[in-house]
Amino acid sequence: MSILLTLFICLTVAYFFSEACRLVRLPRVIGQIGTGIILGLPLIKERLLTPVSMDALSSIANIGFVLLLFFAGLETNFSSFMRNIKLGASISIFKTLIPFLLGFFISSLFGFNTTVSLIVGVVLSVSAAAVSIDILEELNLLKTKFSSRLISVNAINDVIEFFVIAIVLALGNLGKMKYGLYELFFEIALFIVLVIIFKSFIIPFILKTVEKEKSATSLFYGSIIIALLMAALSDVLGLGSLIGALLAGIIVRKILLSGKERRPWEEHSIAKMIHTITFGFFAPLFFVYVGLNANIYQNFNISFSVMITLFALLGTLLGTIFGNFIMKGGYKEGALMGWGLGTKGDTDLIIATIALQNGLINPAIFTAIVFMSLFTTVISAVIFRINVARECKFLKIC
Repeated sequence: MSILLTLFICLTVAYFFSEACRLVRLPRVIGQIGTGIILGLPLIKERLLTPVSMDALSSIANIGFVLLLFFAGLETNFSSFMRNIKLGASISIFKTLIPFLLGFFISSLFGFNTTVSLIVGVVLSVSAAAVSIDILEELNLLKTKFSSRLISVNAINDVIEFFVIAIVLALGNLGKMKYGLYELFFEIALFIVLVIIFKSFIIPFILKTVEKEKSATSLFYGSIIIALLMAALSDVLGLGSLIGALLAGIIVRKILLSGKERRPWEEHSIAKMIHTITFGFFAPLFFVYVGLNANIYQNFNISFSVMITLFALLGTLLGTIFGNFIMKGGYKEGALMGWGLGTKGDTDLIIATIALQNGLINPAIFTAIVFMSLFTTVISAVIFRINVARECKFLKIC
């Protein structure tokens, strides 16, 4: 089967499954991953997917998670840190630490090595609060006090998570490197220096160059160059493309929205174009690719999958409630925020895909992570949707 026909089938099926999920008020990512799982059925996969088409999907998936993280960087608003910064830091620290420790503990208990345990710990600790924000917008609660707190917590949480992710993935690659820990820290330091240089000189130069044409196409062209350049830089230095793509988006946003020459219309234009191409083409195929690699028919450890799912939910709830309690918040508000931060389906799957491609985890671990991501997202989204409107009004935070 040709690559074009494979892409057509994957996108078409993913669209209908996504729409079905939307109708029952579930995140669309569930339908896209479900598409990959169904197309991965042995009788379908052997007719639909050749080694060439799988390689093509893998390449598209790689570009997809780079653009996903670049878009996340464009949407990261550091000014929101100043609102509820103490509450956000308190919740973020415990909400990240407790699931991480639980994930590391259960993985070690199942006999997995330190690298696998670290990666499982990280994927349990990250969130995709964009799902919860969509729910708040649908219920007309996006401008409430609670929504402001949730967004602030998520902004701070993203920064903490991405630093943890970069460090863990870099440490996980140590076993494949010919050098040791000192060289790794040297490359991290070198990357920081290069980021400063890029932020001060190279990225502003690229943006000013593409701005001369005064067209949306040239802006899009320049932003793609910046995203791929930063992603490639961090990947070459052994930190993984994830952190470079994220920082590229953050830097572009900061350059365009700060200083005397603010160009918010350009930032909006870039974000709109990146959103369209990412979520209209690359992201659905990335999640289909994730589903295809989650081979539940051959690589499914049900006991481990269920345990990390329970620990992901429990760890996020306990961490959020405890962090909120330290800042003199109530149990119900902390629990509600915990369900809002419990959804997954983006960063955790990107980390798992990178780890699988680099041989840091095996297909069975990857499948367990996908299972965990799907079920925590469904459970958290459903409980959050049921309770958010009622509890917001009861707690007088709307």
